[in-house]
Amino acid sequence: MKTRITETESLIEAMRKTQNKRLYERYQAVCLQLEGRKTKDICAVVKRNRQTIERYIQAFKQHGIEGLVPGHSTGKPHKLKPEQEKLLAETISSKQPVDVGFESQYNWTLRLVVGYIHREFGQSFTLRGASKVLHICGL
Repeated sequence: MKTRITETESLIEAMRKTQNKRLYERYQAVCLQLEGRKTKDICAVVKRNRQTIERYIQAFKQHGIEGLVPGHSTGKPHKLKPEQEKLLAETISSKQPVDVGFESQYNWTLRLVVGYIHREFGQSFTLRGASKVLHICGL
């Protein structure tokens, strides 16, 4: 019982210190579980589904408070493979659009980049998406 009180106190202290909303939510869910709340009640408080709450509790049981710290979110995978990104960067920096089949076009625009990517790699991009790819490519 003493261990449970110490764990609860540690979680409450961590909740006070963190400014990360996701981490606060995880601490809160486990704290409520240690206080004897049922999983369905915890779900209602933190507005997460049962599997998520159980995952938090399991992470805490296995790794303690550090197990609740979210890992780095890698985000959505790139549409282009690294070698395609490299080829795109080489093409944009060393050739004009007319050199790769865009008739009477001498300057690269995002619209031309979108067309080139679709034609060469079969991937569709918005203008903003093309801009992000160019940034990733160092252009």
